[in-house]
Amino acid sequence: MGKTSAAICLSPAADDLQKTAAADLQRYLKRLFNIEATIAARPVAKATHRFVLGLSSDPFIQKAAGGLPQLSAQGHVVRRASGNTVVLAGGSSAAAAWAVYELVERYGVRYLLHEDVFPAEPGPFHLPEVDATFEPVQKLRSWRQFNDLPTGPPMWSLEQQRSFIRQIFKLKFNGVLLGLWPHQPFIDYEVQGISRKSACMLFGQKIPIDDDTIGREHLPDAPFLNNPEFLGIEGFPDLLAAGKRYAHSLIDFAKRLGMHTTIAIQPMSFPVEFEPLLERPSDRFPLGGVTVSEKGRLTNPNHMALIEATIGAHLEEYGEVDEFTLGVPEHPQADLTYLECWKELAAKYKLEPEFSVEKMIASSQKNYLTPGGVDRSERECKSTITMLHFYDKFFGENDLLQRAEAQGVKIALSIGTGGGEVYPIIDRVLWPGGMIVTNLDYTSSRAVRRIHCMEYLDAKKVPAALSVTLQDDNVGWVPQVATENIHILLQAMHRLGWEGYFTRFWPIGDLDPPAAYMARASWDASVTPRAVYEDHFAHVYGEASVEPFCQVMRMLEDATVVLDLDFLGLLFPVLTIMRENVESDKKMAEGLFHIRAIYEEARLTLERLRKLPGPPARDGNLAYWISRLDFSIHALREIELLHDGGVEVHAAKAAREAGGQKAASKHLKLARDNYGNAIAEGEAALRASASNVRDDSDRSSLAAYYHFLVREVKQMTREFLGSAESSGERSR
Repeated sequence: MGKTSAAICLSPAADDLQKTAAADLQRYLKRLFNIEATIAARPVAKATHRFVLGLSSDPFIQKAAGGLPQLSAQGHVVRRASGNTVVLAGGSSAAAAWAVYELVERYGVRYLLHEDVFPAEPGPFHLPEVDATFEPVQKLRSWRQFNDLPTGPPMWSLEQQRSFIRQIFKLKFNGVLLGLWPHQPFIDYEVQGISRKSACMLFGQKIPIDDDTIGREHLPDAPFLNNPEFLGIEGFPDLLAAGKRYAHSLIDFAKRLGMHTTIAIQPMSFPVEFEPLLERPSDRFPLGGVTVSEKGRLTNPNHMALIEATIGAHLEEYGEVDEFTLGVPEHPQADLTYLECWKELAAKYKLEPEFSVEKMIASSQKNYLTPGGVDRSERECKSTITMLHFYDKFFGENDLLQRAEAQGVKIALSIGTGGGEVYPIIDRVLWPGGMIVTNLDYTSSRAVRRIHCMEYLDAKKVPAALSVTLQDDNVGWVPQVATENIHILLQAMHRLGWEGYFTRFWPIGDLDPPAAYMARASWDASVTPRAVYEDHFAHVYGEASVEPFCQVMRMLEDATVVLDLDFLGLLFPVLTIMRENVESDKKMAEGLFHIRAIYEEARLTLERLRKLPGPPARDGNLAYWISRLDFSIHALREIELLHDGGVEVHAAKAAREAGGQKAASKHLKLARDNYGNAIAEGEAALRASASNVRDDSDRSSLAAYYHFLVREVKQMTREFLGSAESSGERSR
């Protein structure tokens, strides 16, 4: 039998992305089968096996395939065209690359968010018997690659960003979104003589890094946590230059892969230096007090000028993107003039009597599912009406939509958690060509409870996309698995004809199972989470680990729902988040004991898998999961002990007020012991995480949670104990 040889045949018209895909296939064949495949811009007669790669419209590809179906720009085909030839064709260069990655998956490789997992025994080289055509169920499959807070992509280096984007591209996701906040250093503008002079990351929070920080060896040499690309940069001009370099680098990289690029902005919030131009400034945004918005008439001239300058500056600086999404403040306070705004909209678009603002408001007043209660629900409903009126008037008085269209940029509107009652009028009042991006709620399980709101948007009249939460920042750095609820949301999007989704996430270490599901379900509406889990865990951890891992996912789904319901804010990564636990006069809530028990049982299940067979990558990935559960268990023990300490401090105060000095001293000793043990648990949580650092989210989370769980807790417990002891001195 002759020696096996392989050729990857490209059309002479192949572009850089097709050539990159060919080079990737060449590397995979070498790694899997030790075959040195050649890449040629023509058929190679001497090769025993051929992979013909390119556009489905290319005559070169059509001839090799013997004819191909009509494909969309995202459609692709993997076809065994003859005994020695596989055709890898796509309706675009990106789709042709996806055909390559689909083939490689059939050789047993699985793409995680941080690495590829190769089979332990790939077997002999062969050409698979396949004739498969793929068209997307969800046309837009975009990941949000920037926002703010220390646990997610805002703290990633450009190298980490590029590595991650390469991995999601292999999984056939096709979009990247940068969510830019007004306080961050990405644009500059001037209005009425006031120009930007400040910028910051992390909402201005200063999170120290010192020699005591557990995991210090994984962290940069810097006094405070920051994005690696911004280290040592100070002053607005230099920060602005660094921000522009960072954003353009991400956009350019994504576009080279043929990905859809979006920038999401919040044009109704401004750096605080613009506060003098506002008619009725809102309270400054609570995280750091770095932004402010308008509570008065949104159509007042200064406010209109500020928003025109904001959108115009983004359009001028980042006009190469495919889309801008205009967001609204997370906690809007533009409800004062809603009735006047409604009357103008209703008259212009003939909304009444079909639609009733009174019914909308009455519905919002009964929406007990909104985080923050019915007051927030009503305020957000009224504010959404006001903001829709604003944009209707605003775009009628400038040429921003025309400028965007001339640059090939679409403008979408993002509506937050309180806009559901207003969805039925969106297609009447939204600007021509606009798309709606909606965040039904903070978490996927909460969103499922509002899934009926999706019915109110007519996707045939206005394109719609959903913000899908894989994990919530409010809950914090504990494992969250929402695959089953994401499945329900994707099914609804498919049924209603929505364009697709943008992911919402922070750290990526726990996201491989739901990401694997979304990658498959976005192309096959019939696929189930269980089917994807079985495939994913078999290839990443080995067949013997499938059922135990599926059980762990079910446990973590249960924990996530309980967290979503009762514990939003549990480990929200912001300063002084632990104070409420330190100063509590009650034991830890019962639900958190259940959460901890789930994590403990999940850990025991995974611990039993350590010696089972599987691919080489299984041990590191399994150890990572166990370390994440260890962190969570220790963190919840810390919270329990802090509550116990707080209860003892309050008991000491009560005893002292009753004249029981001896009892008070006993309670304070117990408080000190509980607080000391709590700090030790916090340190154990960080040591567990430091033992398995894999990416920039892990690094930044280490620094942040050392500060939140250890450094700040030491200070807060010392102060709280001190106040109790000093009150005793005064009482004597």
